[in-house]
Amino acid sequence: MDIKKEHNHCEVIISVACGPRWDYHCHTRTNQWWIRKKVGIIEASFISFAIGTLALLFIVLFAGNGNISAVATVPKWQLIGGLLGAIYVIVIILVIPQIGVAPALVGVIAGQILIGAVIDHFGLFGGVRIPLDAKKVAGICLLFVSLYLINHK
Repeated sequence: MDIKKEHNHCEVIISVACGPRWDYHCHTRTNQWWIRKKVGIIEASFISFAIGTLALLFIVLFAGNGNISAVATVPKWQLIGGLLGAIYVIVIILVIPQIGVAPALVGVIAGQILIGAVIDHFGLFGGVRIPLDAKKVAGICLLFVSLYLINHK
């Protein structure tokens, strides 16, 4: 399945608008030294996930309209997202105090864009097939140039 040539740019605007939230989120998570000092890095990550889980529980209870019990019918590999999210949080907590928020996020974004482009190109995991072209490859290369420039001293 190929993606439509025309699409609503609203999704792009919303995704860009979410970017600053991640900067704030990463900065506050790593700079809450009083939580990390009192309970530990991994424990602080657990607390963060627990608060997020409670927030999602209330959203599901009051605004959800899906069928949460259908999760038992999906392929089990599709449930790995929670584990990968936990790994991401721990890595961010460990890396940001060493290199800063901007370099850490550029690294994360570069990795996500690279893997995302591969997933899109081949339509992996049942996704929409969006072939790579020269402009996308150039954009990915420029992203890695920015990763170098942001981390170069």
